[in-house]
Amino acid sequence: MKRNLFIILLTFSLLGCESIGGWFGGDDIDKDRIKGDRISILNLKRTLSSDPQTQENRMILPEPYSNLSWPYPGGSLNNALQNLKGPNSLKQTWSSNLGSGSNKKSFLISTPIIAENKIFFLSADSKLSAFNLKNRRKIWQQDLSVKKENKNEGFGGGMSFNNGVLYVSTGFGFIIAFESDSGEEIWRVNLRIPSRSAPIADDRMVYAITHDNQLFALDKISGNIMWTHRGILESATILSSTSVAVSDDLVFVPYSSGEIYAIRPINGSVIWTDSLTLTGLSTSLSEINSITARPIIDNGRLISVSHAGRMVSIDISTGERVWTLDLSSTETPWVSGDWLFLVTTNSEIVCVSRRAGKIRWVTQMQRFQNEEKKKNPIHWSGPIMISGKLLIVSSKGEAIWISPDDGEVVNSSKISGSAFLSPIVVNNIIYILNDKGELSAYN
Repeated sequence: MKRNLFIILLTFSLLGCESIGGWFGGDDIDKDRIKGDRISILNLKRTLSSDPQTQENRMILPEPYSNLSWPYPGGSLNNALQNLKGPNSLKQTWSSNLGSGSNKKSFLISTPIIAENKIFFLSADSKLSAFNLKNRRKIWQQDLSVKKENKNEGFGGGMSFNNGVLYVSTGFGFIIAFESDSGEEIWRVNLRIPSRSAPIADDRMVYAITHDNQLFALDKISGNIMWTHRGILESATILSSTSVAVSDDLVFVPYSSGEIYAIRPINGSVIWTDSLTLTGLSTSLSEINSITARPIIDNGRLISVSHAGRMVSIDISTGERVWTLDLSSTETPWVSGDWLFLVTTNSEIVCVSRRAGKIRWVTQMQRFQNEEKKKNPIHWSGPIMISGKLLIVSSKGEAIWISPDDGEVVNSSKISGSAFLSPIVVNNIIYILNDKGELSAYN
């Protein structure tokens, strides 16, 4: 099924009422259902060019290492995995259908979780399943849909894994903790607002962002709400499943308003805040400020990028900007050593100096399946670095390997179906989930 990124125009006029319909936990689904308009985000045109000074710097990458699990959507609490060990070509070893994929009413936006030799999958029709990683046999399944509500309207949210417990958020407004071996429910909390993010669990708390730009911090053991934080309400956002980044003493929260906050986990107090909105000349699309890319914590810096067209590096301790770069992205950047790699909304792959924020190279990927008529836009997901090479996948069913040094395409291959989620790597094996709910392993 062909799918474009689209923007949901969210109306929150009902938030002051006791009951909120449709996605918002009430009984009248049709009356208060969220309205959505599909708008191509490929209209955000900016010209990016490389800085000659960066060409003089030798690219030194960290040594690749074997990643043993993928417990969070971004692979780790800091969303910074550097350089993973794995193959530099795609040879499919198996493919398995895990559940319902995207359709006209629902979308598959949750990254699979791999931990303790299990695959956890949240389908587009709100079914949560656990599979044996070796033989792909189903271990357990839970239906997370809500009675009297359309199960296809519960898409959104996501999953994370911590210490034998799987934490799940849904578009129906629930945060649920499951025992990972048996699927037994441990606790359930109704936030009454659809989740915009996967719930990220560390050693103390579970953090979840809702569509009305609230952060809920829940006790990991009991599910009790310890504190909340609210950003600016935004009427338009891009459908995605983002998540917070967590360090030892701070949690970094991206909102659809373009705000990003550094908050103390112990009490919810704000240490600093920044806005990734773009000032000056703008278009109707650049005014959509949503931060859908996960923030990255790396060597005392926070890296974040917005759809509005602003990428920043921030000193974590002070909140001061180290550099600012005007580019737009909905995909999480990849950091490796002193370099950042990301996909822009114009289907460019860009290499940026982590220290200075200067562009080393820009590689233009195909934007439309019909370039002449500009029809059928192509969505690129990633990148991820595997054994010193960058891998991106597309909605056209293509995987591209790129040299991190100069941006040259090394090779390409077909994959099974359209891919809208970035690949993941566990135990030197590449896993790619297509839009039909089929997970393929490459070794």
